[in-house]
Amino acid sequence: LTTQVATLQTEVDDIIGGIVEIGTCGENIHYVLYENGKLLLHGSGATYDYEIGRSPFWEREDIRSLVIGEGITAIGTSVFERCYNMATVTFPSTLTTIKARAFFMYTQGGLTSLTIPPTITTIGEKAFVDQALTSIIMPATLTTLGTYIFDGSATLRTARIECAEVPGFLFAMCNRLSDVTLSHNVTKIGSHWINYCNSLTQLTYEGSLDDWAAVTKGANWDGRGGQLTGTLIRVNCLDGHMEYDSENNEWVEVRE
Repeated sequence: LTTQVATLQTEVDDIIGGIVEIGTCGENIHYVLYENGKLLLHGSGATYDYEIGRSPFWEREDIRSLVIGEGITAIGTSVFERCYNMATVTFPSTLTTIKARAFFMYTQGGLTSLTIPPTITTIGEKAFVDQALTSIIMPATLTTLGTYIFDGSATLRTARIECAEVPGFLFAMCNRLSDVTLSHNVTKIGSHWINYCNSLTQLTYEGSLDDWAAVTKGANWDGRGGQLTGTLIRVNCLDGHMEYDSENNEWVEVRE
């Protein structure tokens, strides 16, 4: 590790500034934090999983950007939790897994953009809670997803979902979300996925009405149920749309 860090320091010091801290966050992963707030992770395999508050990056205000090097395959539990000033993240092509609460924020975080590479198959629950994202694309390669992934992202406005299953509570409390597209790949929608999305009045499904009818939908999938009223009133399909009948509390098919 000492040799690796010394070599890295020689190569990059003149470019991005002095080294503030070095350490390990995985069996074969070391990190370097620079004066300008850039955090670099190098090595192979998975980072450690951490209990809440135990990560070396917990509530670090001096971390402003993150670059995860090639060879790293998984980001462990709660690794970057409450790094409120982290504005950018770069993922490697080797990454397959982002575990629960990896980038969880208790109040609004600083992450404004996020690109999920097609190599990632797994994102754990609450991974990006309360981040400052404005748009998100969930690629078709995602196969294992936890609940509440983007819960509380108050700035999120646009979302496209290409994976087969939409997890429960995915966009709960994303009150500015107004533009949602579901790919024809979607076969299952989890419960409460748009709870309290008060700006979402319609969404687009890239399949036919018959295809939409075949999609498995969990309880309160439309944000309604119990004390929830929901604002979604229309689902646009290729050959028509579904329209919510508020008098009879049911969805009605309208073919065009």
